[in-house]
Amino acid sequence: MNTYEIEITEVSSRLVSIDANSLPEAMDIAGFLYKREEIVLETSDHKHTEIDIPQLTVGEIDENLKDFIYQKAKQTLDVLSGEELAKIAFGSLANASIEFEKRDKNIN
Repeated sequence: MNTYEIEITEVSSRLVSIDANSLPEAMDIAGFLYKREEIVLETSDHKHTEIDIPQLTVGEIDENLKDFIYQKAKQTLDVLSGEELAKIAFGSLANASIEFEKRDKNIN
């Protein structure tokens, strides 16, 4: 019998309203409140659970499987929403907005 390392990740989230002068400031305030445990996620905030193999990376995957994954990813890009693409590229839509604001300021 073999032993396998399997990673189980639970994702919880809650929508909170933050009064702020800008999106980056709102993000900072939310992070501050979360760290101070003024915002505490509970069991009712659970969204989904992921079960995966943590030790594998694309570099360690068989070349045929890697090609299969890339082809599926290319097909999927056409049907993803802007929010889903932002999550893939930036981690969240908020992060994408912040990076866009930074880029916009650097252009001007």
